Amino acid sequence: MAQKDWAKVVDDTGWTVAHVAAAKGTLPEDFNQWDLADKSGWTVAHVAADHGHLPEDFGGVLPAPRFGLVGPGDNVWHLANYAGVTVAHVLVSRAHNSMLLRACRGFVSKNVWAREDENGRTPLSILLDRARNDVFTNIADPEFWATVVDRDGTTVAHLAAAQGCLPEEFDQWDLADHAGRTVAYEAIANGYLPPPCAGENPDLEILFLGDGCGRIVAEEAVKRNMLPEAAWELERLPVSVFHEAAKYGHLPADFIQWDLKKNWLPGESVAHVAARHGHLPPDFDRWELATSEDRWTVAHEAAKHGHLPPDFDQWELADKRSITVAHVAAKYGHLPEDFDRWELATSGSGWTVAHEAAQHGHLPPDYNWWNLARNDGRTVAHVAAERG
Repeated sequence: MAQKDWAKVVDDTGWTVAHVAAAKGTLPEDFNQWDLADKSGWTVAHVAADHGHLPEDFGGVLPAPRFGLVGPGDNVWHLANYAGVTVAHVLVSRAHNSMLLRACRGFVSKNVWAREDENGRTPLSILLDRARNDVFTNIADPEFWATVVDRDGTTVAHLAAAQGCLPEEFDQWDLADHAGRTVAYEAIANGYLPPPCAGENPDLEILFLGDGCGRIVAEEAVKRNMLPEAAWELERLPVSVFHEAAKYGHLPADFIQWDLKKNWLPGESVAHVAARHGHLPPDFDRWELATSEDRWTVAHEAAKHGHLPPDFDQWELADKRSITVAHVAAKYGHLPEDFDRWELATSGSGWTVAHEAAQHGHLPPDYNWWNLARNDGRTVAHVAAERG
């Protein structure tokens, strides 16, 4: 039949000759007018998918010259009727296992899976509903979950992991996309701890699976305060996990390894990270812990961010440049109201805490030691006047 005859309308619904042929499975191999639609927006592609008559090698690509479409997301799967139901929705709803797996490989864009109809359903949600209801006879088959659904190497398992919808018996947590992002990391990154990591006998090896960029499940889990308690006893737990825990205040109550440092400069300890974010415990007493390069102490870091405790009194602790903790607190306006050690000075120039506070406008209203001078005779009053 000539191409022009496919568009001939044959009934009141707007069905065309092509719709009828699609329902019967009699479309020719070279047919490409998949977007022909009836009055409801139901295309020939919808009909073919609904009746299981899409070609086995169907890739879903519309002929670009005729439609002027470019890019991997512009294909038949996106065609939708007026209710927002795409061809992908229909195929996932109707297809048997073999066709479904082939179709999944043809969904070359994550957007195909995420497209919502007017009821908020996506092809992915339909697929997972069918999986949960045991519609697929091969749902436990590793091939199903390992089916790649886009050009990034994302698998069906990655999509399900992102929604926390993987079945309890799933065990392919190390499946990775082309960038190395595993299913386990996809799950925890979306707030779902892989079930094998929980319980009385957790599989802690899953915690070391990564995202392909150097970050592992354990780091994301501790960030979300979901790290299994047994994991803290692992000798091979990277220092980065402890730093992440310190950042978010999720270190164990009995934690004592405050001097753990990463292997690169400036060599910050776990205590530095906790100090920066205000998560040091009330009884912390290792303020002198310093970075390996410039000797910046935990106290300096806490002073910079205003996280020193009210009873702190080690103001003279100095870094490699002889800048004291008091100087740092003065610079950032974090000195306590009763501070009285304004004469503390750097070893070279004799720059005092009072000079530092004056330079940054942080002297208290009742300050009156204006003639306090550095080694060259420059007083606090001079510094305050220069600032205006």
